[in-house]
Amino acid sequence: MSSVNGLTVVVALNEAAKDMREHSFQVRIRALDALVRSAKQQSSGLAGFREVSHQMRRWSDDLGTQLESLQKLCGESVVRESQFRTMLRKRRLMERAAQLSPAGALEHCLAATSTRDAKLRTTRLAELHRTIVELEALTQLGLMAIVLSHTAMIEAAGAGNRERAVLSQVAREFGEHANSVLRIGKRLVPLARTAREAA
Repeated sequence: MSSVNGLTVVVALNEAAKDMREHSFQVRIRALDALVRSAKQQSSGLAGFREVSHQMRRWSDDLGTQLESLQKLCGESVVRESQFRTMLRKRRLMERAAQLSPAGALEHCLAATSTRDAKLRTTRLAELHRTIVELEALTQLGLMAIVLSHTAMIEAAGAGNRERAVLSQVAREFGEHANSVLRIGKRLVPLARTAREAA
């Protein structure tokens, strides 16, 4: 049996979710700060930066929603994985008992167990597939934030000399947090795929 399974993915996801929530929070704080700074200037040249800051704040909300969806899926996966492992233990015990019993005495029980086993495997496979889809969506969110951070850098160039350095730094920080989220997502997708192949 592979060492990578649904529980491995759940543990990795829960750890990654903590990091991603922190990145989401930091992006939100910086976006709000940038909105306040650009609003104080009342410069039409900073309208683009304000819009990008709004987009980054919405991105932070979208990331939070995506993480909630993934963690709900993780909860379901833990239950399913526990059921699956319990079923495997019962099946092994029943197979041993069948070897020691008169011929055909436990055939009906083994057949029923095989049916339940197949259904549980199908459900686990579907949940791992959903996890991969959710993780790929998370990766897309990371890519979108990187594009937004580059746009923020371009828009920051329209600020006055005093604010330009501050807003450029905010844009760089947007990019750093976006890159972190993207890296985390890219690390988790292969793990989930390996677990799906082993299911």
